[in-house]
Amino acid sequence: MNGDIFMTGKNAYSYTYMFTDLMPAGKGLGELVRNIVGNPAYALSVMFTEKKLLYLLHLFLPLAFLPLFARPGRMLLAFGLAFCLLASRAPIFSIGFQYAANLFPFAFAMAPAGLRRLSTAATTIGLDRDRVSRALCAACVVASGLLSWKIGGLVDNDVFQGGFSRPVRHLTPQHER
Repeated sequence: MNGDIFMTGKNAYSYTYMFTDLMPAGKGLGELVRNIVGNPAYALSVMFTEKKLLYLLHLFLPLAFLPLFARPGRMLLAFGLAFCLLASRAPIFSIGFQYAANLFPFAFAMAPAGLRRLSTAATTIGLDRDRVSRALCAACVVASGLLSWKIGGLVDNDVFQGGFSRPVRHLTPQHER
């Protein structure tokens, strides 16, 4: 292996199988970049499918979309968003898989900065900063609770899963011994 990120061939270590929509020939990063730059409309259509928009909703709704308002920190989300939204394989844009770790830590860390920015901006239109902050925090709590109830792991439901399988919620007779 020569260490080239543009390497191709059957012996090359690559992630082309994760991005087959934008790398149909499997020719590596160069093909991905050429297809994004050469046909941005198609790249956007790959990025914003219904399932990927639902993924973004699952990720950002519990945070009341606050990370998107943290002006200097938004660049921290760029890699994770590009990685997850350009992908072709469904596990990459699912909150039940490890790939969401490209976004979760940054989104959670940026939420307070987004809260501060929005509550400060609210004063410019005559709103009380503290009331806006409390309302946004309440929105986070309510959205987190509702999303956890609907798709999360706290309440037994048919949607929640970790990876490809659903968690076992009860001990089997074998495990009870």
